[in-house]
Amino acid sequence: MDDISLRDLENDEDDITGDYDARNYDRQILLQHDLSEKLITDESIRRSRKKQQKKSVGFAPESSYRRINDQPESDNDIEVDAELHLRNLKTKKRRLNCLKGFLFSVLCILILSIFGAAVYVGVLKNKFGLLHPSDGKQGQDDTSTTPDPVAAKTLLSNGTTNYYPTTICISLDGFRPDYLTPELTPAMWEIFTAEYSAPFMYPSFPSVTFPNHYTLATGLYPSAHGIVGNTFFDPVTGEEFDYHNDTSSLQPKWWGGEPVWATATKNGLRTGVHMWPGSEVPWGNSEPEYVDEYNGKETLTHKVDRVLNWLDEDFTTRPELIMAYVPTIDSIGHKYGTSGPQINQGLVQVDGLVSSILDGIVARNLSSIVNVVVVSDHGMASTSNDRIIFLDDIISLDAFEHTDGWPLFGLRPFAENTTEAMYNAILQARDTISTQDNADSLKHWQVYTTDTMPAEYHFAGSSGGMYQDRIAPIWLVPEPGWTMTTHARFKEMHYDYHPKGLHGFNNTHPLMRALFIATGPHFPAGTSVEPFYNVELYDILCKSLGINGAPNNGTMAGYPKLLPENWIDPYPFGSAMPDSAANESSTSNESDGSTSTVSDPEQTTTADAPQSSSTTWMAYFEDRLNNLTSSIDAWLDKIGNSDDGALRL
Repeated sequence: MDDISLRDLENDEDDITGDYDARNYDRQILLQHDLSEKLITDESIRRSRKKQQKKSVGFAPESSYRRINDQPESDNDIEVDAELHLRNLKTKKRRLNCLKGFLFSVLCILILSIFGAAVYVGVLKNKFGLLHPSDGKQGQDDTSTTPDPVAAKTLLSNGTTNYYPTTICISLDGFRPDYLTPELTPAMWEIFTAEYSAPFMYPSFPSVTFPNHYTLATGLYPSAHGIVGNTFFDPVTGEEFDYHNDTSSLQPKWWGGEPVWATATKNGLRTGVHMWPGSEVPWGNSEPEYVDEYNGKETLTHKVDRVLNWLDEDFTTRPELIMAYVPTIDSIGHKYGTSGPQINQGLVQVDGLVSSILDGIVARNLSSIVNVVVVSDHGMASTSNDRIIFLDDIISLDAFEHTDGWPLFGLRPFAENTTEAMYNAILQARDTISTQDNADSLKHWQVYTTDTMPAEYHFAGSSGGMYQDRIAPIWLVPEPGWTMTTHARFKEMHYDYHPKGLHGFNNTHPLMRALFIATGPHFPAGTSVEPFYNVELYDILCKSLGINGAPNNGTMAGYPKLLPENWIDPYPFGSAMPDSAANESSTSNESDGSTSTVSDPEQTTTADAPQSSSTTWMAYFEDRLNNLTSSIDAWLDKIGNSDDGALRL
């Protein structure tokens, strides 16, 4: 056995190899491998199917998965089912990603919409004045978030000095718009015909100084701001308002609403107010930067210097709203009437005031920065000894506790005399007087209660405001040019009635009309606007300064409607003059030698008209149209002659 040869070993190896069937062995190994892999795959499919049923995703129908155990064996079974499963999973993932993208897009759009809406609402509120600047009452801790209205103001320059947009408003007390003529008032006539103006402006009722100046300042009718007359009684407090008594009349309790100087101050603007009625009232944190007390003896030259000196103030203290009161024409009208050399001289003087201010603006190169608005509070009507209504012929004043107003009368009966009883007594007296010789005077006065007051007065009843307690329950209102007094008072006048000019009558009457003209960057030249009530001036001034106003009775938001080309005055001046004006034969003007003769009540030129040659309304509109045409032609020529031919605004 030890001598086994190499050949023997090789034979034994051949025998072992011959007993091993390599092909069958490999086949068994492969079958076992396939079976194990098949079992693993079947288990994976079952688990996937079970998981799918739990989640109920449903991206592919269950029938799409092949039940391999129930199907004949195939070399491609495992590969095909795995690809289908993978494809379904990819579809599921892709759809989930699409859903996530969609939801993210919706969220972004929603956030942007909310942000955009917030910005839009903020802009609208600011535009329409629903957002008001800080009133300075915030604590020190939140000063960093307090809006600074000064920062929003537009900074301009005249070439050497910085300016903010500025508006000057001048009130010419008692100035009727028909006083404007090219001979007596050339500066204002130029504004009236070539710049920005209305044929006239309606005052508020009653057409007297204090109620209307405060209406101009607040945009509120007298019954809404509380100053319902130059004198009146308040039954709530038992006190009387008298504009002559500064101690009483300047108390804030009388003055409601928000004047434009207070609005400007709240918006971070500085203001200077010269003698404007109501400006001396203590306004707390909203008081003007500069306030000048009333001085009836002040010269017009000093007024001009005061306004121009404000324009020359340092940039840090210069007022941007300047308001000035000029009583010249009202004083002359009361003393001498509405015609004659005195009124003519007064017209020349106040036109010189306006001209000097305009010249000062040009000299300072401020024409593109400063607006000038010239207004009046009411008109004026001449009186006559032939146009007197005696109040004590109508009813005994002993029955009344208080009488308000003048030249119209508001009557407050004693407690034992009811309003209805007194009203009926006045009507009965009217019937009795109608049979007497002076019955003609009945045609020239009316009696109203607060319930029957005309709605156009906006004074009492449903059209009135919150201060109607201050309005007497009965009112006797004469026509313009007529006046009421008592026999005793007329005797004290030595039977020569004065004042020679009066106002306070129906605010829509031609003789009571007020003035409105304007010029400056805010007011387009060559523009005519429709007549409007003076409650609109407040918003006009606010818009010229770029600020939003407080709530008021205005309806035009600071922009009056343009005057139609075919507009015709329904009540042209001269068509409704006092009847006895026709009896005034002539008036000679020694100052200029002109004469105005009135012999027919149908004539449009009366003794109430200023003594100068004036154009008719038709001539006025023709003149304005020609002026506008010339301006357009010059503008077009300027465009055509420009170097680049571009339109420059």
